[in-house]
Amino acid sequence: MVRSRYRWNRMNERSIPPSEDSRTGRWRHLTVSGAVCLAIGVFLVGWWDPLGFRVTDSEQVPGDTEVLSDQAVRDPDPNVFRSKGTITLPDGDLLEFRYGPINDSGVELRRIARVDGAVRWHQSTAALGVAHSKYHHEVVVHVEGATVKVTSRGSAGTSVERLALNSGRRLARSVRMARWYWGSGPNQNADTTVAQLRFRNEFDLGGASTEP
Repeated sequence: MVRSRYRWNRMNERSIPPSEDSRTGRWRHLTVSGAVCLAIGVFLVGWWDPLGFRVTDSEQVPGDTEVLSDQAVRDPDPNVFRSKGTITLPDGDLLEFRYGPINDSGVELRRIARVDGAVRWHQSTAALGVAHSKYHHEVVVHVEGATVKVTSRGSAGTSVERLALNSGRRLARSVRMARWYWGSGPNQNADTTVAQLRFRNEFDLGGASTEP
């Protein structure tokens, strides 16, 4: 008899709906927690900037007929599909960059310490993100004050990125696609599509890595 009464009481307890105050308090707690998490996320993205959203589109992109050159020493690479160049910095460190001369590869850069050969930072510039069969790709790198300017010209377009020399952090990126790539007529300005391309490439951008 006691056991049956206990079961009846448990069923009645389950059938009682939660009060309005308890439901309101629960939603208030969830709302406050969500707002706090959102504020923390916005702060981290704005301060740390992992995806490079603060990268500016302010670099001058060279014309298609402009001759590109730099002072880098091109070294033979065992991999015929990769080209390598090095620049000796004023403090003796080496700035090394690699890229694919026949594919849309972007550019990989490393700053190597003169004393012990340690990699101070490693950075990769974003590719244009185009599909292709035959492709030509040339890269020139210039050290300008406290920055590194990387110009990457491919069959589908040209990009210019500026990095901080001491950390490899991306400071600016500008892109101009080749006119033929968009299947456009002679009156379309290819520069107007830069925003579309940058939106797609933002997820490849970010801070430099200190790992080799």
